[in-house]
Amino acid sequence: MAAFILDISAFLPNPPVGNDDMERILGMVGEIPSRTRRVILRTNGIQTRHYAIDPVTLELTHNNTELTVAAIKGLRFPEGISIVDVDCLCCGTSTPDQLMPGHGVMVHGEAGIPPVK
Repeated sequence: MAAFILDISAFLPNPPVGNDDMERILGMVGEIPSRTRRVILRTNGIQTRHYAIDPVTLELTHNNTELTVAAIKGLRFPEGISIVDVDCLCCGTSTPDQLMPGHGVMVHGEAGIPPVK
């Protein structure tokens, strides 16, 4: 079977969070600010990041499945092709929302993709 990449997509939840707000949103270890955070951030060069956490209420805004489906919904299919034409769905994550059913099964159902091979 031939496979073709027709588009790529990404989804970044919520507004970007700057380095100075990281610990406010994620919390501190033992309520003590990290002494190595600034050194690590200066070394890796990352200025902002996106969290699936509301920066005001600190409540989760998306789970792993919802993040994946949002990226799928961002795909731009060529004319005459849609999500129902997908023959194969591959998903991977290092931290699934749950162990069973698996991440791919959850994404498949949430995205509304018809049965695939």
